Amino acid sequence: MGKIFFTSDLHFGHENVIRFDNRPFKTVEEIDSELIRRWNAKVAPGDLVYVLGDLIWKTRNDDAPDLNLMFTIIDKYDVNVYNNEH
Repeated sequence: MGKIFFTSDLHFGHENVIRFDNRPFKTVEEIDSELIRRWNAKVAPGDLVYVLGDLIWKTRNDDAPDLNLMFTIIDKYDVNVYNNEH
């Protein structure tokens, strides 16, 4: 077994998080790309990641983050998601 990580409040696809959390990005796509880059730099196959809530944000029925990227991350690692995403 690899390392165990805990995280929360990633808010993939949540544009307003730039303002709410004072994140240093201009677009939600920049945030999502950076989160994925950092995840892949830190988490290795065999690691276990617990996402304790607020993984993604969807504001309208036709407006959701690129879930293919999300599922690529989740399929690559052993990820457990909790909270309102369940």
